[in-house]
Amino acid sequence: MRWQRLALTVTIAGIALGWNETAYAVGRIVDQHGIRAHHYAAKTMGYYVDFLARPTQYFGHSYVQIGTIDHKGRSHPAATAGFYPKSVKSVFGAPGFVTATSADLGSKHSVRYRLAVSRRTFKKTSALIGQLTHTWDRYDLVGHNCNHLIGSVAGHIGLAVPGEYADLPENYVRAMASSNGGRIRASWR
Repeated sequence: MRWQRLALTVTIAGIALGWNETAYAVGRIVDQHGIRAHHYAAKTMGYYVDFLARPTQYFGHSYVQIGTIDHKGRSHPAATAGFYPKSVKSVFGAPGFVTATSADLGSKHSVRYRLAVSRRTFKKTSALIGQLTHTWDRYDLVGHNCNHLIGSVAGHIGLAVPGEYADLPENYVRAMASSNGGRIRASWR
């Protein structure tokens, strides 16, 4: 878990410093042992913020992903973050952490709201995610959950944020897209 947090922080710092400004999308958390950097020798043509939801054994999960678009229109994730309780045994007022799991990094989302953003907004979002990894440490299924995380990111970049945080993650992402006049991708990719 400490390695994941360190890896996410390193990735976020690299983005903030402009390491992928023109030629590279760098860094992904892939497992508990650190990061593997993926270098893409393609010029960055654009940036995105994805608000995603996926089903889980219980309620589902929402998370955010930022990345670059290359000259061929391919997406290259740069950072992924979700908010989790440290233990599934206690989800009300329990310790929590911001990180990415292998399920978040996989391609099993069921709902996606993608927003094309400027380089400035991309860096601003990257910095916020880095900050949240250090400041968000209390999880509550109803009062401070994964929907709050993506809502915080959305609000930070000027989007309208649905107020019903206790909603199922898939419904929350749909409501976010609807509140902002966006379309969602509601299929498995």
